[in-house]
This record gives sequence, structure tokens and C-alpha cells, in this order.
Amino acid sequence: MKKIYVFGAAALALCAISCNKEKNDGPNTPNGKPEVTVAKDALVAYLPFESEAAGTTELVVADKGETTEDNFVNGRTGKCFQGGEKQYLIYTVPQDSPIRSMKGFTYSAWVNQPEILQSQVPVPLYFQLANLDSEKPDHFWGNISLAVDRTAEGAEGNLTFKTCFRHGDDGSIWKQWNGDYGKCFPAGRWNHLIYTYNNETSEFHVYVNGADVTPENVVECKMGENLAGDLSFIGADQIVIGAWLPKLLDGATDEWMGWMDNAQIDEFRLYSRALTAEEATELYRAEVANINE
Repeated sequence: MKKIYVFGAAALALCAISCNKEKNDGPNTPNGKPEVTVAKDALVAYLPFESEAAGTTELVVADKGETTEDNFVNGRTGKCFQGGEKQYLIYTVPQDSPIRSMKGFTYSAWVNQPEILQSQVPVPLYFQLANLDSEKPDHFWGNISLAVDRTAEGAEGNLTFKTCFRHGDDGSIWKQWNGDYGKCFPAGRWNHLIYTYNNETSEFHVYVNGADVTPENVVECKMGENLAGDLSFIGADQIVIGAWLPKLLDGATDEWMGWMDNAQIDEFRLYSRALTAEEATELYRAEVANINE
């Protein structure tokens, strides 16, 4: 079947909402902070990055390249993962995991990314829900991906993020923030990101530091003339942090595929449905309540 790609380009306004550092309820987690219980019933993967160990026991490290304990440094909440050349984390997704059959999703994380100038060629991949079979459609981009592109001209000090997610054999839905660059993510500081796709409404939303910053013309997701509806993943074999799989597995030599050099990620969460706006706000507030003093 012919692949169809839907592109969305728009401004990403960096907004912040005020919140109180209220104490979270629940038992302590690997980072020594109270558990974040927002939409806990839909949480299918949690990576606190205190070490390589996942916060959800069914995820097992399959490969970590040259990652050592030195890659786990002081982060936003406890420790975080700081990538580098050939330093990454790959987790196997069990065959019976609900991750493989998700129709919609939410993923969230704290990220701290140095600016990537136009003169710099390599760009990092933060997260991918990977398809390992090179014979299957879109092996390169996987089922969900989050990458950072080079800073646009005139947007010094900011970042450009792009994401895509798989709609079965029909292709991938792309959302790329490359319009109003002056309102992208500030580089070199911690930002909390939440990406959601609601399969019931075919709506996509992005929250930055607790605020919904999704431009109106980016919300609706279509495949051709039809609303996207349920997603359909192919493979969904691994969760990859900080590496391009084609570079690792297929010998790809494209210069633009880089590593998470001096970039950091913390408190990664994957949910099997789209969080509501209220839940996204609650999640951000719970994350802020746990940040390091």
C-alpha cells in the first residue's frame, strides 16, 4: 500500500503556568520522591533514569552501547540520563505489553537540550517506539519518534522539535514545529514536554511546562481526507532513548543522525491513551512538586 504522509507545521509557543509545589501522594519511587499517580491506570512505561533500570519492571534493557553509571547525572528529579556518542538505552517491549496495541497515546519527559546551530550537522533522537524489522514499513522512523532539529535562522537560543506516529500501512502522521521559531523551546534549560494523540477525536496536543501550546491548525490529524482515528503500530518492539536505530542496526552513515551529546532527559512516561487537558496540567504540577531543590 502506498505510504501517505501528513505534515503539520506551526508555531510552538513556550508558555508557563504557575503552580504550587504541592506534595504528591503515594509511595516513594526510585528517585526517592513521591509517586506521580496521574492516570496511573494508563501508564505503560516509566523510565526515571536513576540508573538504566526501568520504573516498570516488564521493560528490560536490551542494549546500552557504551553507557555507564557516569551517564546518570544530577537531573530535574533525582538523576537523569545524559547521552553521548554510542551512549544510549534500549528496552525490549514484551509481546503481551499493551504498548504494542495502543490506539492513542501520551508521552512526557523533562528535556534539557543545548542549542543545535545550522552549522551543526548531527541531530539527536530522544525517543522512539521502534520497529526492528527492516522489511516492514517505516522501519526507519518507527511507531512514535521524538527528535530535535537544527535551530532555524533568526531563532538563536531556541530548539525545534518534531514528532511522528504510525498509522499502520497508511503511513505516518508528522508534526513539526518550524513556523514561529521565536516561540520554540528555549535551549539549554529544562522544559517539560507532553505529547498526546486522542484516537477518539483524532486530535493531537502538545503541552510545554503545563500549558497547551498546540496551534489550531495542527490539532486535527488526518490520513488523506479522513480523520486518522485509531493508530496501528507495526512491531513496537523496543523503546529507544538517545540513538538512531538505522545507525546501530543497519549501518546507516547519514551525517545528520547524531547522538544526545550533553543532552539530558528525565522522568519519561508513556501512557496508553491521550491525557485530558486537566490531567496534563495535573501531571506537570506533580512533576514540578518533585524537582530537585
